[in-house]
Amino acid sequence: MKEKITTNFIFNTIKTVMVVLFPLISFPYISRVLGVEGIGKFQYCTSVISYFTLFSSLGINTYAIREAAKVRGDREKFTKFVKEIFTINMITTALSYLGLLLFFMGGAFQGKRMVMLVYSVSIIGNTLCIDWFYQALEQYVYISIRTTVIQALSLVLMFLFVKKESDLLIYTLISVFSYKGYCFLNLYHARKYVDIKKHFQLELRKHIKPIFIIFGATLAVSIYMNMDVVMLEYFCGDYQVGLYSAAVKVNSVVKNILNSIGAVFLPRLVSYLAKGQREEYEKLFHQGTELNLLLSVASTVGLFVLGKPIIEVFSGTKFLPAVFVGQILAIRLIFCALDNIFYNQVLIATGNDKKAFIGTTIGAIANLILNAILIPLFQGEGAAIATVISEGTVFLYFVCSTRRIVDLKLVVSGGLKYFVAAGVMGAVLIEGMKIVHGAVLQLVILVPVGAAVYFMVLGIIILGKKYLKRNV
Repeated sequence: MKEKITTNFIFNTIKTVMVVLFPLISFPYISRVLGVEGIGKFQYCTSVISYFTLFSSLGINTYAIREAAKVRGDREKFTKFVKEIFTINMITTALSYLGLLLFFMGGAFQGKRMVMLVYSVSIIGNTLCIDWFYQALEQYVYISIRTTVIQALSLVLMFLFVKKESDLLIYTLISVFSYKGYCFLNLYHARKYVDIKKHFQLELRKHIKPIFIIFGATLAVSIYMNMDVVMLEYFCGDYQVGLYSAAVKVNSVVKNILNSIGAVFLPRLVSYLAKGQREEYEKLFHQGTELNLLLSVASTVGLFVLGKPIIEVFSGTKFLPAVFVGQILAIRLIFCALDNIFYNQVLIATGNDKKAFIGTTIGAIANLILNAILIPLFQGEGAAIATVISEGTVFLYFVCSTRRIVDLKLVVSGGLKYFVAAGVMGAVLIEGMKIVHGAVLQLVILVPVGAAVYFMVLGIIILGKKYLKRNV
């Protein structure tokens, strides 16, 4: 069982890395071809469409993973559940497109309509992909292979067909394909696990209330994750959005990998709770927490110290004004990691959907207020500060709301070693920056050196603790 979880995590990490690898590899090229304003226009359009996608999916993905995990051992019940959820999702997708049409008719998005229209294909793509279906079944090997093939093909298409600033629409289409190009393959492959032709009396109403509660939480998360771009464009224009997007890119790679941990662990945690295996649940929860802290603390320090060479290498010298924004956003990774754990592995897994909704709503309100105050004053830096404070606010609420569900003392005591190791790594990186010159060389040499120092210090701490236990 443990081996399968490890395998799932490895393959889901591969899948996540491939999803973020497309923009990460392409961005150094695309940022130079499309320019700061072109990148800003694209990022603004994707942020707006993300809200229509959100309304299309409601809270279906999270809810479906949790509930499908409970009945996946019964083919008939599982098939019925899948048909009910897919029907609801198709209805909400149609309503989402209706809303987008009304926006277009009202004259919204002038100058960006074609980019917006092309990227809107991702709304129906998100529904047809039924990723929640495969996550509930823990089919991460299939997910990883499928994603790798599509991402590789997308990179080839991008380098072949995106050559100049006017190719923004082509890049948009390729981006949609890179994220949702496997949707029909998913539908075809799903026949292996459900009885498509079997008819059921569908019970849609029973799913509506829990879906909407989770949707409220998902909407709130989306607000404080995407509203910064929308408000930055409103107050400052495409140029500032372009700079901000460059700072977000690498940060998002780590954040998405951290989020993948929660996605892998959620079905198994729900399964443990459904079977009354509380001890196994607690053990797996703490393993997930340790893994999140292992990655997030080191990434925060690494991205902060190496912020300048990262921006220079992946975006170009035109984007260097975004360095400080990237350093601010790096701080949020620790909060993101822990927030994701508390949200998915504790509150959602244990059915405390209302607490998840309250926490994320608090974060969304804080983010809107802070963005409105700080963006006009500090532009991209203001948006970054608002994001970090919002994540921190959500973290504090989640700590208070989960302390009686899981033992947080183990989280605190187990997490200290990562901060010590990251502190030593950070000091080495700062000194290394003085010795090694040139952005490329700094990344090539200092990233592996920093990783080696981090794990060496961790090893010393862990071995030291074991020695003291044996001899004291």
